[in-house]
Amino acid sequence: MAGFTVEPHKPQDEQGSPQVPEESEVLETNKAARGQQSDTIPTPAIFARPRIVAEQASRKNDDLERAPVSEQPHESASFAAITARMAQAAHLRHSTASLESKRESISKEKSEENTLRIHPQQVRELQEEFAERARPVVLIGPMAAGKTYIGTHFARFYGYEFLDADQLIVERYGEVSEIFEIFGEAYFRELERKTIEDVLTSPTYRNTVFSLGGGAPMTDAVADLLRDECVVYILVDVDTVEPRITGNKTRPLLEPNPVERWSEIFEHRQHRYEELAQHTLDARGEKNISVMTAEIQNFVLAFRKEHSHD
Repeated sequence: MAGFTVEPHKPQDEQGSPQVPEESEVLETNKAARGQQSDTIPTPAIFARPRIVAEQASRKNDDLERAPVSEQPHESASFAAITARMAQAAHLRHSTASLESKRESISKEKSEENTLRIHPQQVRELQEEFAERARPVVLIGPMAAGKTYIGTHFARFYGYEFLDADQLIVERYGEVSEIFEIFGEAYFRELERKTIEDVLTSPTYRNTVFSLGGGAPMTDAVADLLRDECVVYILVDVDTVEPRITGNKTRPLLEPNPVERWSEIFEHRQHRYEELAQHTLDARGEKNISVMTAEIQNFVLAFRKEHSHD
């Protein structure tokens, strides 16, 4: 190695181990080899070069930081361009995913619209046609026939207001069961007749679906009010209503045996329902509510057309 004298053979001690020369001997030997008289020991090249390279690199970095942007190496500009293209690609992927999501949402909304039974424009036309002669659609039938359930669905779909005669009596006079218990059935029937007459004759209650209590048509004065009205009779049987009336304490006329009592009352009232009905809706069993309301709709349209000049 440059700067050192290599001995071809090192003397050994008596035990055969190499003898290590003294430091002064090494220095003198090196001086003699280089022909130098100075006591300064030069730094070997293997150690000096890294320091030089490091110093050059430091100066290069300082020059780079001081240089204008336009003089920066081409590699930095390329890296910036690549980074910009990567950002653009990521933005494009995000935009594409967003568009796909919106497209799927719109497609789903159109699919749901196509499943409607009737177009909104047709609903508006039906509502306008109903309003031409806005007499109430009256629902009659025995207790627990489903008049409220069917009536609310029908009214909601065609934009009518739903009214329940018993509920109006409760709002005006108190609970039906308490009126029966305190004042008797005859007094209740008079309140019922007055309430029904108010709805059928007052312009305030136009555009309504009006559900009557099971015994209301049995009052002759009420029957007279209903003869020229758009009356729908909800027909059911005892098997259909049994789950609805068993254990129900809100129907005082069915005590103490609800099923037996319901059958007796229905047999007594059935002829009046049939007499007053302009249309009979068979609701026995578990019929689909949409099918039943569509049937009522068809009848009401025909009835309105027939009586449009009355």
